[in-house]
Amino acid sequence: MFYIFDKQKIYSYLVASTTIVILLAVSIFFNKEKNESIETWASSDKNSVINNVQINGKNILITTEKELNNNEMKKIINAIENV
Repeated sequence: MFYIFDKQKIYSYLVASTTIVILLAVSIFFNKEKNESIETWASSDKNSVINNVQINGKNILITTEKELNNNEMKKIINAIENV
């Protein structure tokens, strides 16, 4: 049985294997846990979805973070009327 080795095929396998080895080495290097890092996170829990309220006479403009359904709008209107 004869094995035929082509120079281009050998070079392509060599480049592919060295690329994989380099990528693995870089990933191992960057995945080491360092004590220098500080974990931070911001809490997105908010009690109110209202961003801004503008009152102009009898007109009230309410800016919210998300679209409100009818029940949520009724709760806000009732809260404004009770004030």
